[in-house]
Amino acid sequence: MAKVDKNGVLRGQVAVVTGASRGIGEAIARRFAMEGAKVVVSARTVEAEEHYLPGTIKETVEHINKAGGEAIAVRADLAKAEDRKHLIQAAQQAFGGVDILVNNAAITYFIPVEDFPEKRFRLMMDVQVWAPFELSQLVIPGMKERGHGDADHDIAHGAGQLIRDKGEQNRGETDCHYPHIGDDVADTLEKLQRREEASRSEKERHEDNRSYNEWSCCQPGKRL
Repeated sequence: MAKVDKNGVLRGQVAVVTGASRGIGEAIARRFAMEGAKVVVSARTVEAEEHYLPGTIKETVEHINKAGGEAIAVRADLAKAEDRKHLIQAAQQAFGGVDILVNNAAITYFIPVEDFPEKRFRLMMDVQVWAPFELSQLVIPGMKERGHGDADHDIAHGAGQLIRDKGEQNRGETDCHYPHIGDDVADTLEKLQRREEASRSEKERHEDNRSYNEWSCCQPGKRL
């Protein structure tokens, strides 16, 4: 991993990324860190022995911190209300607030409709529908207070693109093939950069106008 750009487009901002132990979530967390964001890395897998796929939130954080970034790992099972609340509270306690929320965690079962059990359907709805909604509810007030909440990004997991190494289930933080995900993240960063440049331009125009007005007011024969 290259060195973090402390003055990158996301400098000073705090990003929460769910499902960030591997795959898309890990890539987003590391990319945001590269642009100067402080990253809250969340998933269920903390230690390597906890999941059959490689990757943990502990490892993602280590990669970021070794590159000169700032990140913390927060274990969260997004099917549980207490874990959802704890995730945002941990982010606020560590970094003071949340500017960017990436809802990446997901669970998918590959079962025929006629055989699909209710409890698994409800679990999917909890993780992929209700969790992103509630997390958004938890961070939006703080974003408004901070005045620069820039993104609340949801990533849809296409079941047909998931890599399944065993069983009928892929729960959260999965390895996925999403050729477009790099473009999605790049587009988000580009939009943020354009917004920042526009803000700077507006500020510069304001400063220029103020300087001109001050100069004009001081000239002989000029009236206020």
